Amino acid sequence: MLAEFETRHYSLTRQRLSATASLDYRFTETSEIQFTGTYTEHEDTEQRRRMVHVLEDGEMEFNHKNRLETLSIASGSLDGNHLLGAVQLDWGASFARAGEDTPYDTEMIFAQEDVTFAPDISVPTRVLPNPTSPGAYDGTYDFDAIEPGSSETFDTNLGGYFDLEIPYQLGSVASGGLKFGFLVRDKSKDQNVEEFAYELADGDLTLDEIAEIFDDFKDFQPGSEYDFSPISTTPEQVEFFVDDRRDELEEERNVEADTEDFDLNERVIAGYVMTELNLTDRLMILPGIRYEYTDYTGDGFSFDPDTETLTPTTQENSYGNVFPHVHARYRIAQRTNLRAAYSTAIARPNYFDLIPYRIRDDEDRELGNPELDPTTANNFDLLIEHYDQRIGVLSAGVFY
Repeated sequence: MLAEFETRHYSLTRQRLSATASLDYRFTETSEIQFTGTYTEHEDTEQRRRMVHVLEDGEMEFNHKNRLETLSIASGSLDGNHLLGAVQLDWGASFARAGEDTPYDTEMIFAQEDVTFAPDISVPTRVLPNPTSPGAYDGTYDFDAIEPGSSETFDTNLGGYFDLEIPYQLGSVASGGLKFGFLVRDKSKDQNVEEFAYELADGDLTLDEIAEIFDDFKDFQPGSEYDFSPISTTPEQVEFFVDDRRDELEEERNVEADTEDFDLNERVIAGYVMTELNLTDRLMILPGIRYEYTDYTGDGFSFDPDTETLTPTTQENSYGNVFPHVHARYRIAQRTNLRAAYSTAIARPNYFDLIPYRIRDDEDRELGNPELDPTTANNFDLLIEHYDQRIGVLSAGVFY
């Protein structure tokens, strides 16, 4: 049984813009700073027109979707490297902001009722809805609804760090370097979504009253046995329809869509200390430890379907993690090394899963969980490597 069949006509316009910059300045032979910056923008305008055959309801629809979406990323970093006597100082600061802005994503719907069909599904690669009502494709389509929407999402990252490395000597054989540092990363992400639906408050409006012959359809061949409406609304009619006819329309806001609004803030403060210790000509050990403190705040909404109301919700969470690690290298021969390592790592939950939103629908519940724990890992590695002047490097390893 064929329930629904669609024929679609797409028109996409995309524009891309990007710029990069890189600057560096050397104060002395042992002191310099570098700046890098990038900006990219991707603008996507879509027109999507559909002929929808709703066989199970005896309807045909002409839909026109008009959407503009702009994606942008701006980032910059400033880093410095300074050798102060025997001490190496490295520092840096970074900024990154990504945005997805959809000022309008609107779909206009016209429908024709009491359409009869004689579908043919005998050939799976050539399914035919076959509307049998006279003039089905160029008949009268009544205005059903227009559904405008918009959204904005922005993700901002700020960061800063410094590293200090101090060499040292232990006796006449052992030597190494003590390295420690500090890092701060502040991440915020916010989203705003709005969805509406408008119907005529009174009277009628048909597609042929506002549409015009669409030249692009002349060469549009969805298939020799498929037809499409010969007329269409323009992008401007879809974009400005609500503004031009606001007095004639009844508005209904999709309150549940507002549960997609959120504001997240996550700050990570970390510090570490490590040392590279060359105990002998053959043996090097690299132990270290890192501590990370994570603080999270999330704002969302709780939706009550009975009253169709939103209640702001805010939740916080924080946790600290210690990450030890140790690496060792033993030189079996002049060109052969045996390496072993133990390390630890963390993977934080997806940001969207942390949003404290709640949607209740009868006995069903949908909610985010700001108290999700991060995933931590313990890693073990063993590797042997041999350097050969003829073929390069041969290596083999196992990990757990």
